[in-house]
Amino acid sequence: MATKTELNFSLLSSLTFIILAIPIHAFLIKVAKLAFKQNQLTSRKLGEFYIGEINRLNSFLKGVIEINPEALRQADKADDELSVGAPGIVVKLREAGAIILEKASLSG
Repeated sequence: MATKTELNFSLLSSLTFIILAIPIHAFLIKVAKLAFKQNQLTSRKLGEFYIGEINRLNSFLKGVIEINPEALRQADKADDELSVGAPGIVVKLREAGAIILEKASLSG
């Protein structure tokens, strides 16, 4: 049985969003953003979901040569940084000498 924290999108639900002309990537980003905000999703869980999807679909699609063996370790590190309120990416970029030229709209 699926729990609230599992991302379990079926092909049928994906096709429904495509038929309704709602970009599926925009929908998924909004769902993930809300789940992160409500502490219902972690980087590790999201990584595990997509690695599972790659493993499930790649025998048919043959689009992935290799999955990053460090991906889940990096996801754990991201979760640790979020839990202690580590600086966001913009702060890290500025500390590295980057000049921020613009701010993108994330509202979809």
